[in-house]
Amino acid sequence: MTEVPEIFPVHLAINGQAIWLGWMSSDSGDCFVANANRIVWSSTCPGLWSAIDAVRTVYQRGEPSFFNVDLALEHLRHDRIGDVELLMNVWNLLTDFHNTGGRRARLFHERHFDTYQTLFANCEVADWVGVEHQDVELTQVRSARVVIEDGVAMILSATVNG
Repeated sequence: MTEVPEIFPVHLAINGQAIWLGWMSSDSGDCFVANANRIVWSSTCPGLWSAIDAVRTVYQRGEPSFFNVDLALEHLRHDRIGDVELLMNVWNLLTDFHNTGGRRARLFHERHFDTYQTLFANCEVADWVGVEHQDVELTQVRSARVVIEDGVAMILSATVNG
């Protein structure tokens, strides 16, 4: 029996704009809905569902999520982490976005893996899996800023500016 994917609408606030993407989690990995290696997106949730319907016939609709990327960047630009859970969710979404379309599965900005690990150690889930809290250094805050800024450019080039 074929797995019916569940697609979750992801609302990102980027550069004052609304960008809606369809995120899927499956046995073969996490990715965004794409058509001919182009990410399917819209500036509204109903528009996203229409765009997804044009390229997929069988799927389940999941609950929407909202990530204020602008807020995360505002904190980072002031050398603060802000909401570490938001920051990690955005980084993970950037990884899935980067890997959509056949790229090999790897962390977006893999060279900053130490920063990723330190930020993860400050998330609520870290306690549940036995990861010890770590202090975040200023260089890691600035590395996170580079990751998110590059991710914003990647998303904009594939959606609004693409």
